Amino acid sequence: MDGSRKRRILHAAAGLLALTGATHARADEPLFGYVNTTDLLPKSKFQIEQWLTAREGGGPGRYQLLEGRSAVEYGLRNDLQLTAYLNYSRLRAELDRTDAEAAGVLPAPRTARSGVDGVTGEAIWRVASPYLSPVGIALLVDATVGRERPVFGFKAIAQKNMLEDTLIFAGNARLDVGQVELQPQRSGPSPRRRDVSRLEFDLGTSYRFRENWSAALELRYKERYAGGRVQDSAAFFGPSLHYGGQRWFFTLSALRRLHDAHRSQPAGELSDSLTYLAERTEWDGLRLRVGRTF
Repeated sequence: MDGSRKRRILHAAAGLLALTGATHARADEPLFGYVNTTDLLPKSKFQIEQWLTAREGGGPGRYQLLEGRSAVEYGLRNDLQLTAYLNYSRLRAELDRTDAEAAGVLPAPRTARSGVDGVTGEAIWRVASPYLSPVGIALLVDATVGRERPVFGFKAIAQKNMLEDTLIFAGNARLDVGQVELQPQRSGPSPRRRDVSRLEFDLGTSYRFRENWSAALELRYKERYAGGRVQDSAAFFGPSLHYGGQRWFFTLSALRRLHDAHRSQPAGELSDSLTYLAERTEWDGLRLRVGRTF
């Protein structure tokens, strides 16, 4: 057997072992609560997943939001995964007139609502696998339709595996466009609508400390843009715990605010009370993800 043929066989065997290792790692099981990795479902595999996220306000007033997502994921190819989400939530918020006036926010009555918020379609394409390349790379696009006009999201994902895949580093950069919010006026019959976009950077490191169990740390930084200016920015940090069995898995995360900054509104303009409270949550949140692969 000549040398070139031996090299081809060795390369093929290495690729097969890497793909087998990726499948054994249960592919798309979430090591993090918020940070995406490049691991995807194998071709023709299904997965169902349930998300629950609790967020609470740390500023004036009261803000409690419980968000749910029910997901069905499908491996269209080994490097392409499709996901459909049903999004719903329960919100309880209140900001009294005294707090609103002090913050320059439009006073609003107590808000209590629950129901379906919309649906999301998502596609993730893995450009390079961390099991075959020095760094794994993937691209994510999604679109959400529901109560408001459609919102489109774009995310770049990077992953680096070390120590025989027990130590994993992951980073994400995300942009959301298409949102709108009301800009109340101190004088005038109706509020002004303005376009809103969001920019987010996420970092995470996960370590498998025993079979089926991993612990992780996550860092998130978010900015909200409106009218071409940065309106709010915040950083969150916290731990995650993940268990992945033969079929079932769960991930529990808790991210707390480290830092925030808010831009003052121009003269004559006010902030909407719900937006004001939502951007000042102390917990970004407490998130539980449970799923099963078929």
